[in-house]
Amino acid sequence: MNKERRKIIKDVIAKLDDAYSKLEEVYESEYEAIENMPENLRYSSKGEEREETADYIEEHMSTVDSLRCDLEEIAEGTR
Repeated sequence: MNKERRKIIKDVIAKLDDAYSKLEEVYESEYEAIENMPENLRYSSKGEEREETADYIEEHMSTVDSLRCDLEEIAEGTR
């Protein structure tokens, strides 16, 4: 891979890092909101829905991280 394409991949990696950070902020805020909910609401359908949403965000954080690692290997020429 030439230098120009490596730079493009590194730019994509930087954007994925930014996306991951933003998802992490949303995830942490959502879980903090869940933890601060009154117990009767936390275990209601509304609370369960919020927890499922937070879990879904966490799942996608893992996907972004995995993609980032794969691209890092490509940029370094180890893949």
